[in-house]
Amino acid sequence: MPSTAIIVPCRLESTRFPRKLLHKIKGKPLVLWVAERIRQQAPEFPLYFAVDSELLSTCLREKGYDAISTSASHQSGTDRIAEANQKVKADYVINVQADEPLVSSAQLRQLAALIETPAAMATLATPFRFASDFENPNQVKVVMGGKRALYFSRSPIPFARDRGGKIDDAWVAASPCYKHLGLYAYKAELLEKFAKLPVGKLEQIEKLDVRLEDLPPPSVRALDEADKFLQRYLDLLDRETPTHEQLQGVMEALAGIDKVVKNAMAEVLKSLGWRPERPAPGDGAHSGSGASKRGKPRSGRKGKEGDNVIAFPGPGRKPVS
Repeated sequence: MPSTAIIVPCRLESTRFPRKLLHKIKGKPLVLWVAERIRQQAPEFPLYFAVDSELLSTCLREKGYDAISTSASHQSGTDRIAEANQKVKADYVINVQADEPLVSSAQLRQLAALIETPAAMATLATPFRFASDFENPNQVKVVMGGKRALYFSRSPIPFARDRGGKIDDAWVAASPCYKHLGLYAYKAELLEKFAKLPVGKLEQIEKLDVRLEDLPPPSVRALDEADKFLQRYLDLLDRETPTHEQLQGVMEALAGIDKVVKNAMAEVLKSLGWRPERPAPGDGAHSGSGASKRGKPRSGRKGKEGDNVIAFPGPGRKPVS
């Protein structure tokens, strides 16, 4: 039976936030929050961390996690995972970002199911909700056409030509605008091929972890209603200049998550300098009970099996319909 493993690529010196993975939240490094979350959400999959620093290795191994030392010269997280899988030898590999402490079991299991099809790669996307997010180059877009993912970009595509590029939240909600999430799954042979390819021009220009010129684009599944609930506050956390109202929206959404993760993410917000205002006496707008009620996820109607699935073949195989 083919084996599936989760490998988390870990780079110590992040460009925008150096040593982010060792940044302590409530006394615990971020990478350990991620490790605990993955183990809690998907205990059925072996978990490994592909690291480029002895500091990260020590941090993880002291808490009982498997850390695999990899080269510090890798151009991407996928390259790092490819090296690590030479030791793990999994048939299928799921890639979770090392700074993603709120990955869900539903996301991981969707990826595991997708990569067991003939698709060589798989990833997830979710609809954009706000025009400001859609125009943010730090939020990657995936354009999907029929059963194909056409392109990944930091640019706001599809472009609203008839509107002169001027869009609003209503246009984004009504258009096929999808945000790519930083979660992948690969077949082992695809990882081996990826690692042998030179960095492509599009990869260099976009600074995205996909060798677009040389590999089949990944299978893409749009998230269902349950995961859209999680994405509500992830969208807000991604904003560069959150307002007071956006912060309160984050906190209300967090009220629907387990207490430990809620407190951890509140600490992240605090460490980044975001301060919610205290409600006036007698104002129950943000009371615990009210927030929990509003933040509780609703069970949306799920589509038929296969809805919003885009599958791409490995070498010599036909796409899944």
